[in-house]
Amino acid sequence: MVAFNNSDIANSVSPSETTTERQLYERLFIQEPDTFRFIQIHISNGVLVLTGTVDSYFEKALAVQVARRSVFQLDVADELQVNPSISRTLRSLNRIARHVTSNS
Repeated sequence: MVAFNNSDIANSVSPSETTTERQLYERLFIQEPDTFRFIQIHISNGVLVLTGTVDSYFEKALAVQVARRSVFQLDVADELQVNPSISRTLRSLNRIARHVTSNS
């Protein structure tokens, strides 16, 4: 399982983690390190499972979208929970605004 709790990729992923988990972790981390820091990734019976919490439904959809685009050969199970707080919601809205303006 890969957890998004450290800012250093090298320290966050153990050598025993699969290449697929590591690649997805790196893609999500590069996308938005603060957004995806509470997400865990593991592969079970050929299904990539995303668990943990995000601040908004936008971030949940973004994580699933990145996972599906990154791992074509696996199904993706979305078990993410949306758990906003006031301060985290404000940071989330700022990240959404940056994402929308950077893609337009």
